[in-house]
Amino acid sequence: MSAPPPLDRTDLAMALTAVTLYRNVHIQSKKPVPAAADRLLEHLEHVLNGSAGGTEPSPDPPEWITSVEAAQRLGCTPRYARRIAERLGGHKHGRVWVFPADI
Repeated sequence: MSAPPPLDRTDLAMALTAVTLYRNVHIQSKKPVPAAADRLLEHLEHVLNGSAGGTEPSPDPPEWITSVEAAQRLGCTPRYARRIAERLGGHKHGRVWVFPADI
């Protein structure tokens, strides 16, 4: 069996976004964030910010918020925020709607 191809910066940035989203969902649902998620996030940030290899720092990954937080920012109910999610750049991650933090 051959080894998988190495990960590039795009792959690592996507992994960083996924771990950030995973942590945010845990935090919003008041569940403890596994220590492994914190370690993985720290490692990915370290690699992507140029600490490994002397490359230029990459832009920050997008931050995501839940429908409850989006509704608070918009001054509406979470249900309405979910109804207009696609117009706001939101998408469903499993059973949870997430929105860009800059809405």
